[in-house]
Amino acid sequence: MAVVDRLAEQPTVYNVVLLAGSPRRYSLSLAPGISAGALIEVDGEEWTVADVRDVDGRAPQLICIYAV
Repeated sequence: MAVVDRLAEQPTVYNVVLLAGSPRRYSLSLAPGISAGALIEVDGEEWTVADVRDVDGRAPQLICIYAV
């Protein structure tokens, strides 16, 4: 699984939800500080981060839509 093309000092673990058809969920180590509008690559597909949700006591959640 290839992910992000930014350099990161320390990767951050995110819970990633890919919304297209049936939602897919992944736990991925990505560059820290990802925000809405960023592009990530998962399994060779580009996804746009639509929302970043902070979940108390757990890894941040990225809600992603398919990038056209």
